[in-house]
Amino acid sequence: MKKSKFLSIMLSVAMVLTMFNQVLSLKVNAESNDVLCHISKLLDEFNQEHDTSYKLADDKQLAAVGLNVKDVEDFYKNMSDEDFYSYICTAYERDMAKRSNDNSQDNTAVAENHLSFDGNFINPDEPMYSGTQKYYYRGSSTEYLTLTSTWNYGAGDYHYSSVQSMGYGCTPNIYPYYAPYATSHTMQNDARDMYCVYYCNKYTGLGVIDLTNWTITVTFHAGLGDVWGSLPM
Repeated sequence: MKKSKFLSIMLSVAMVLTMFNQVLSLKVNAESNDVLCHISKLLDEFNQEHDTSYKLADDKQLAAVGLNVKDVEDFYKNMSDEDFYSYICTAYERDMAKRSNDNSQDNTAVAENHLSFDGNFINPDEPMYSGTQKYYYRGSSTEYLTLTSTWNYGAGDYHYSSVQSMGYGCTPNIYPYYAPYATSHTMQNDARDMYCVYYCNKYTGLGVIDLTNWTITVTFHAGLGDVWGSLPM
């Protein structure tokens, strides 16, 4: 076989394989879209029935909590309509129960009177510290918002000096939880306090968010520890 003919055959085979892979990719993407579109339709029906505002999170929202579209598609693709309805009903009932619990509590966040961050006792003789304070909502030990900052001790008191990050924590597959997509902070009271605002998405199920805009505010105190409180309805 001549070299040119051999190359021509190989190029043809490569083109066929490329076309096959493209068709397969389109098929997989179409199937994924079909699953997610169907779940979105079921959520719309559930919203109409229960006066809720649940929807599937978009790519950016999923990435913010360490998920992607394939994770969501894989989780729901083998569910029947009845299975999904049962899943989202359970999520709804759990959400309503926690909202009721929130509403029965004092919505004022209270700082604990201890001088520890992440288990490290603060030594007043040291001039600078860095650590993470947590805001535990609903009295939970698994759901919280975070403030990682640097503070110092001087003139007989503690003062914030900088903020490194603001975030959240939760236990996987425990819902609902709040994940901030934007945050802001302001030092107050001669930098003794840090007023933090978390603009959050509330995740009620895997890849499912509540469209309500959730803005959570909490004041942390320099030299004190974690904060405990509830959330508004």
